Amino acid sequence: MLRSLIIQLPCKFEDNWKQLDSLISSYEGGRRQPTRESLCEILLNMIEQVKEVWIVLDALDECRTRMGSPTEGLLSWMKDLLASEQRNVHLLVTSRPEQDIKSEVSELAHNDNIVTLQSDLIADDISAYVHTRVRRGNGLKRWRSQPEVQDEIETRLMKQADGMFRWAACQLDALESCLEYRSLQKALVSLPSTLDETYSRILHAIPSEYKRNAIRILQFLTYSERPLRIEEAVDAITVDTEGSQYFDPRYRMPDPREITCFCSSLVVLAPTTRDSYNKKEEGMKLQLAHFSVKEYLTSGRIDKDFAHNFQEVAAKASIAAVCLAYLLHLDQNIGIAKIRETFPLAQYSARYWMGHAAMAEGKDGKLQGFIEKLLCHHRNSYWNCYSLYRPDQPCRGQTFKGQENTASALYYASFGGLVSMVKYILGQDANINAQSG
Repeated sequence: MLRSLIIQLPCKFEDNWKQLDSLISSYEGGRRQPTRESLCEILLNMIEQVKEVWIVLDALDECRTRMGSPTEGLLSWMKDLLASEQRNVHLLVTSRPEQDIKSEVSELAHNDNIVTLQSDLIADDISAYVHTRVRRGNGLKRWRSQPEVQDEIETRLMKQADGMFRWAACQLDALESCLEYRSLQKALVSLPSTLDETYSRILHAIPSEYKRNAIRILQFLTYSERPLRIEEAVDAITVDTEGSQYFDPRYRMPDPREITCFCSSLVVLAPTTRDSYNKKEEGMKLQLAHFSVKEYLTSGRIDKDFAHNFQEVAAKASIAAVCLAYLLHLDQNIGIAKIRETFPLAQYSARYWMGHAAMAEGKDGKLQGFIEKLLCHHRNSYWNCYSLYRPDQPCRGQTFKGQENTASALYYASFGGLVSMVKYILGQDANINAQSG
């Protein structure tokens, strides 16, 4: 968030570029990451140089670092931001009514400036949404010749929606699979009461032949640092961590957009733009359909049949294993540009496998085996991985060249906090005095 605000201000107020250039220079021209303290300081300095600033923060309740000092916690940062009389700052924030947020906001804003959206105030919006999907949506078009059935669907859903947009959307998704009136009536009579019950039904309704891919997709989207581009997601579910051949392009989905079919209502496709090596690329990304999906999957309320798959250690072990298996497939002498072009998940795997593995290594034998293979036995995979991304030099961009200056396995295992792997490497009589990094 801080980085986003800092880069936006100079775009609006050119005088702030000097401060940003100074910050970058003080951190070795961008080769080192600035501290949170320095980011907070430069943002406040930038704001003080402009006449008026409006900052919009959506969904405060989705922030996991709300508590703490102004450089650690979002709520304290907001309070500190508004404390100085020299800064003409306006904050517009939205959130569900979590107690810590309500308490802090009540101190920062007058009651007249706090707007509570009650369920009855948005009932008309939900009604319009339901009406549009029932009457005009393709998924329920089979009932257009029977307006009395359309009325029944709308009446039932609005009776139980209770201000929950997300609940109504999930029920409409489910009703689209009812091909005749008897099954539709049965579904309307037995509508789930809560979002938790809705998500439970969706998970249990996933066909057995889809379940492996559905769980893997949801693990990635729940615990990854970012959503997956659609081509990354396709390759993620193509990886076979159990077989002798970890990846075979022939098993990629012929129509990537159908990937939502594995766990529909829980995930959605959205357009995205990314910087791809000095050019803009348009594409699609796969993401969870709503923050409440992540809340449910990581809560203690999830059904025991699925709970283990979404415990943090198990899920991150699974993600790391997929990334490592994918990298191990690249145990060949192939150019980095060709890898990026041909293997969409390679950059993601190189960047994020270590972060996921750090929590789970030592507790998962299969994962430990994959780590040993990458760091100690498959040299081309190792060189390709650290040519794609250097975790100790994340700001250097894409300037690494194959085997040149690639650090030792002991160095990277130590850097990534892979304790069990460090012990293993030391047991192989590694040179602890080797110069690396």
